Amino acid sequence: MRWRARATDPFPVPDRVAVGALGVLSGAFTYLWPTIARIATGDPEAYTKTMAAWRVIASEIKLGTWIDYVYADYGPVGWLVAAAVIVGYARFMLSPHAWRWGPELWGWAGAYPAYQVLVTGIGPSRIRYFIMAFPVALIIAWLLDRERVARHRVALLVALGCGGVALQGWWIWNYWMITRVSGDFQFP
Repeated sequence: MRWRARATDPFPVPDRVAVGALGVLSGAFTYLWPTIARIATGDPEAYTKTMAAWRVIASEIKLGTWIDYVYADYGPVGWLVAAAVIVGYARFMLSPHAWRWGPELWGWAGAYPAYQVLVTGIGPSRIRYFIMAFPVALIIAWLLDRERVARHRVALLVALGCGGVALQGWWIWNYWMITRVSGDFQFP
């Protein structure tokens, strides 16, 4: 998509500069926690050692684990559904509906899911990570405002809320309250 300056430009130049500056600042803050760990412990490798305990390799791109997981569990149909979801999400993010959110929410809604797929592996924590993808709620609000869906809005919101609470309960029961360790144990 080409950014053109026009009267209806959703992201004027000052907004673009501000979002760019926030991106640079976010990149700089990436080194904040490793620096704090190094200063607090006196060990230059404190952060790396801590992350090693979680079996995290900071420079490893995890996209392959998602691709393998989808194929192993759902086969080629899973790949097609995943591709359709990604294309649909990208299409929505490039639409005027998403531009109305402003540059900060728009940037977060695009960058955070991409970050999660690229940097986090498949594991039970993906449920927790999804909570931070709060702009997805704006997509849900837009969908619920569609003419065909509007009359079922309350029932759909109740179902969504109940599903979220059930999912959170499942995660807590299976991964937070560990009663025994056996077999293939995977901590989030």
